[in-house]
Amino acid sequence: MEPYLDALTRKANAFAELLEVSRGQETLLSQEDPSPLLALLGRKKAIIRRIEEIDRDLASARADWEARSREVTRDQAAGLLARIRKTLEELMACEEETRRRTEDVKRQTLDEMTRIRQGRRAAEIYRRLPRGHGPSGGGLQG
Repeated sequence: MEPYLDALTRKANAFAELLEVSRGQETLLSQEDPSPLLALLGRKKAIIRRIEEIDRDLASARADWEARSREVTRDQAAGLLARIRKTLEELMACEEETRRRTEDVKRQTLDEMTRIRQGRRAAEIYRRLPRGHGPSGGGLQG
């Protein structure tokens, strides 16, 4: 295969893989154990590094390809570029949804932590009340 088209194909496949991995990210956000999420983020980083390597291959292959390309390979390249563009759009939408979901989880966690702190304060105040002054002790009768 033509080196430029080969590099475009590898790039399209890498972006498709990145999209698939990113789609799995949202389900891991709600898990207690962060290890699977960290592993997934490591996979994403490795795929991104691979895409950067492919971009370097593309840069060197493109100049040679443009000088000797034919109509057929230009159409193939256009198709691959369209596929990459579509995958990138899907990836960006997925990442935005994951960002929103992450913010929701963060907000929920902060709300829960606030409720826990408030409950601890109430329990501490109640514990410090003299016997007979709590809700069932009836010590505040007039």
